[in-house]
Amino acid sequence: MLHIKNDYYIKAGAKSYILMKKLSKKEKPEVIDAEDEIESISGYKNIGYYSKIETAIKAAMEEMVRDQINNNADTELKEIVEYIAKLRKEMDDFLTEKVQGL
Repeated sequence: MLHIKNDYYIKAGAKSYILMKKLSKKEKPEVIDAEDEIESISGYKNIGYYSKIETAIKAAMEEMVRDQINNNADTELKEIVEYIAKLRKEMDDFLTEKVQGL
Protein backbone atom coordinates (compact mmCIF):
# COMPACT_ATOMS: atom_id res chain seq x y z
CA MET A 1 0.00 0.00 0.00
CA LEU A 2 1.22 3.48 -0.87
CA HIS A 3 0.87 6.19 1.78
CA ILE A 4 -0.22 9.46 0.18
CA LYS A 5 -0.65 11.91 3.06
CA ASN A 6 -2.42 12.09 6.41
CA ASP A 7 -4.73 9.06 6.63
CA TYR A 8 -4.93 8.41 2.87
CA TYR A 9 -3.47 5.38 1.11
CA ILE A 10 -3.65 3.81 -2.34
CA LYS A 11 -3.72 0.06 -2.81
CA ALA A 12 -3.29 -1.65 -6.17
CA GLY A 13 -6.33 -3.89 -6.52
CA ALA A 14 -6.95 -6.70 -8.98
CA LYS A 15 -8.46 -4.36 -11.60
CA SER A 16 -7.98 -0.86 -10.22
CA TYR A 17 -6.30 1.43 -7.74
CA ILE A 18 -8.22 1.75 -4.49
CA LEU A 19 -8.17 4.97 -2.49
CA MET A 20 -8.44 4.14 1.21
CA LYS A 21 -8.65 6.16 4.38
CA LYS A 22 -7.33 4.88 7.68
CA LEU A 23 -10.15 4.90 10.22
CA SER A 24 -9.83 6.34 13.68
CA LYS A 25 -10.53 3.96 16.54
CA LYS A 26 -14.00 5.53 16.91
CA GLU A 27 -15.03 4.98 13.29
CA LYS A 28 -16.45 1.70 12.01
CA PRO A 29 -15.80 0.49 8.46
CA GLU A 30 -18.72 0.53 6.03
CA VAL A 31 -18.89 -2.42 3.64
CA ILE A 32 -21.16 -1.32 0.82
CA ASP A 33 -20.87 -4.12 -1.73
CA ALA A 34 -19.17 -7.43 -2.41
CA GLU A 35 -16.21 -5.79 -4.16
CA ASP A 36 -15.61 -3.63 -1.06
CA GLU A 37 -15.63 -6.75 1.08
CA ILE A 38 -13.10 -8.54 -1.14
CA GLU A 39 -10.75 -5.54 -1.41
CA SER A 40 -11.17 -4.22 2.14
CA ILE A 41 -8.48 -4.08 4.80
CA SER A 42 -9.39 -4.00 8.46
CA GLY A 43 -9.14 -0.48 9.86
CA TYR A 44 -9.46 1.24 6.46
CA LYS A 45 -12.42 2.60 4.50
CA ASN A 46 -12.51 2.24 0.71
CA ILE A 47 -13.15 5.69 -0.76
CA GLY A 48 -13.13 4.82 -4.46
CA TYR A 49 -11.79 2.73 -7.32
CA TYR A 50 -9.74 4.30 -10.13
CA SER A 51 -8.19 3.02 -13.36
CA LYS A 52 -5.15 5.34 -13.05
CA ILE A 53 -3.04 6.13 -10.01
CA GLU A 54 -3.04 9.82 -10.98
CA THR A 55 -6.84 9.87 -10.73
CA ALA A 56 -6.69 8.18 -7.33
CA ILE A 57 -4.22 10.83 -6.13
CA LYS A 58 -6.49 13.64 -7.38
CA ALA A 59 -9.41 12.04 -5.55
CA ALA A 60 -7.27 11.86 -2.39
CA MET A 61 -6.56 15.58 -2.75
CA GLU A 62 -10.28 16.32 -3.05
CA GLU A 63 -10.93 14.28 0.11
CA MET A 64 -8.18 16.15 1.97
CA VAL A 65 -9.66 19.50 0.93
CA ARG A 66 -13.10 18.30 2.07
CA ASP A 67 -11.57 17.25 5.42
CA GLN A 68 -9.90 20.65 5.76
CA ILE A 69 -13.20 22.46 5.18
CA ASN A 70 -15.20 20.16 7.49
CA ASN A 71 -12.64 20.32 10.30
CA ASN A 72 -12.28 24.11 10.16
CA ALA A 73 -15.74 25.64 9.84
CA ASP A 74 -14.39 29.20 10.06
CA THR A 75 -11.95 28.77 7.18
CA GLU A 76 -11.99 31.56 4.61
CA LEU A 77 -11.95 30.91 0.88
CA LYS A 78 -8.46 32.42 0.60
CA GLU A 79 -7.13 29.87 3.10
CA ILE A 80 -8.72 26.99 1.20
CA VAL A 81 -7.25 28.22 -2.10
CA GLU A 82 -3.80 28.44 -0.46
CA TYR A 83 -4.26 24.94 1.00
CA ILE A 84 -5.21 23.56 -2.44
CA ALA A 85 -2.15 25.19 -4.06
CA LYS A 86 0.13 23.78 -1.35
CA LEU A 87 -1.45 20.33 -1.67
CA ARG A 88 -1.06 20.33 -5.47
CA LYS A 89 2.63 21.17 -5.13
CA GLU A 90 3.12 18.42 -2.55
CA MET A 91 1.37 15.87 -4.77
CA ASP A 92 3.36 16.96 -7.86
CA ASP A 93 6.59 16.57 -5.87
CA PHE A 94 5.35 13.21 -4.55
CA LEU A 95 4.62 11.91 -8.06
CA THR A 96 7.95 13.18 -9.38
CA GLU A 97 9.79 11.45 -6.53
CA LYS A 98 7.95 8.14 -7.06
CA VAL A 99 8.36 8.18 -10.86
CA GLN A 100 12.12 8.80 -10.62
CA GLY A 101 12.43 5.53 -8.72
CA LEU A 102 10.92 3.54 -11.62
